[in-house]
Amino acid sequence: TDLCDNIAGTQTSVPSGYYQSGSSCYPNPIDVCPTTPGTQTQTSQCNCTDMPSNPGCTVTGPDLTAGSISPAATSPNVSTTFSATITNQGNQTTGSAYNVLFQRATNSSGASATSLGTVSVTTTTAGQSRVASRAASLTQGTWYVRACADMNASMVGAISETNEGNNCGPWTQVVVGSAGSCANPVSVTGSTSGGLWGTNPYTTDSTLGKAAVHAGLLANGQSGTINVADVGTVGSFGGSTRNGVTSTAWPEAYPGMQLSACGPQSDPYPDLTAGAKSPSSATRNQAVTLSATVSNLTNKATNAAGMYVGGPGAGAFYTTFQRATNSSGAGATNITPAHVTGPLAGGASQTASVSYTFTTAGTFYVRACADTPSDNITESNEGNNCGAWSAITVTGTALSCNVSPSSVEVGKSVTYAVSGGSGSYVWQASDGGSYGSASIASRSFAAPGTYGMQVRMGSDGDSWVYCPNVTVAGPACTDAGPVEITASPSRVEQGDTVTLSWTGTNVSGACTVSGGSGSAAVNTSSNPASCTLSGTVTTGAVTTQSTYTVSCPGGQSDTVIVNVIPKFEEF
Repeated sequence: TDLCDNIAGTQTSVPSGYYQSGSSCYPNPIDVCPTTPGTQTQTSQCNCTDMPSNPGCTVTGPDLTAGSISPAATSPNVSTTFSATITNQGNQTTGSAYNVLFQRATNSSGASATSLGTVSVTTTTAGQSRVASRAASLTQGTWYVRACADMNASMVGAISETNEGNNCGPWTQVVVGSAGSCANPVSVTGSTSGGLWGTNPYTTDSTLGKAAVHAGLLANGQSGTINVADVGTVGSFGGSTRNGVTSTAWPEAYPGMQLSACGPQSDPYPDLTAGAKSPSSATRNQAVTLSATVSNLTNKATNAAGMYVGGPGAGAFYTTFQRATNSSGAGATNITPAHVTGPLAGGASQTASVSYTFTTAGTFYVRACADTPSDNITESNEGNNCGAWSAITVTGTALSCNVSPSSVEVGKSVTYAVSGGSGSYVWQASDGGSYGSASIASRSFAAPGTYGMQVRMGSDGDSWVYCPNVTVAGPACTDAGPVEITASPSRVEQGDTVTLSWTGTNVSGACTVSGGSGSAAVNTSSNPASCTLSGTVTTGAVTTQSTYTVSCPGGQSDTVIVNVIPKFEEF
């Protein structure tokens, strides 16, 4: 029975809750779905949208999302730490650290979105949340800011997730007030004592004088009027060290306050940070250029008076690249020499780069650190100089090999040459044997055949590179050797058969064996192998004396006569 017809007559489409097989429709039984979580492929027989409770529709893996941005208000051209809560709402750990991208836009739809930079967040287990924070300064006006989990500046992620479409949080409105506006003026004296939680915004129970020094608005012991804005409840507060004062992180939601100066002001100090490094791959024993963008996040130039001490030049500083064995920076070492960067004007950026050669293959992690290691620039935030650790895959040296000539005769030699590397090499023939450590190797061949050769750099870690095969032939056939044909037996009784055999040396081509008549006639071709000729054939019944000849293309020939023993009859 056509179930489709039973449902609603002739069906032009499959009814909801059914699947079609041939011309018939059948109910969608839930047991047709696989029961292993994470293996479900959407089909008409098993619709995960209609049956989300089916265990076969359960997807496993991490799933990173970003929450709203805080604070929602700040002052223009003041370095402000924007924060968002990153949550792994999946059922597996991320397995490694990942980047969080901060962006700003001109409206809530993300128009004219630009990057505010990235920060690295450590491994996040299933159900765990972490706070990502990034310092940036905005000009006066209304902006929209969001965070995107597992995104670099190119909007590319590194973590494989069950849902790659929900990494970005909402565009959060951030109101940047008039420069120096003092809607909530408060007189305070700068201090380094008391409790302090957050990085502008601070918790409202923080010591105001200490917060003012930490924010760079007042010096310790200096009195003045600052603006204290109520920014409402903030999801979490990040700790940092600035201007000689250390604040503590507070991971929970709490009322926050944003401090700014009263009256026009510039940022008190520069704030240098390094972006992600490039490239992501390199070749062993070949120099690669490591580069990263170094930015000054505030409007204070690095060469302004009092902003620098020593260094490679007035307001210039060193950017050092570091290498480690994992994404947490294990075994980190500085790559020398450092790059001389700057001076940088407020809001300016510059590319720092160094040339480096990896001597072993494998996966390494590299980052750039601005104003490191000598710390020549006085900054508002000394804790954000380094970019995130990012992987670079180093493969074996890219060698190439050639051979000349590629075909020879037995006893002759060929020469192999390798290029693209340096130092010592290892040569290994396909038929066994090694051939020195130089960039050139020679060998000869004792027998015909096809021979291979491979080469790699002398140190471990490189892959073998295969040279072109060499074809080896036997010596040239000169047609100077003799040929011979024999008959066994050479005398037969009438009607017997004979086996003809022939041999020859230095034969260049096919030879012809012919002779006899009637049933004993022979006419066949015989080809030499490596200049050597051999073959046999059995004749039919021999009834009369027969002559057989082998003839070769070089003029060589030989003849054999088969005699017939006469029969006598008595009278």
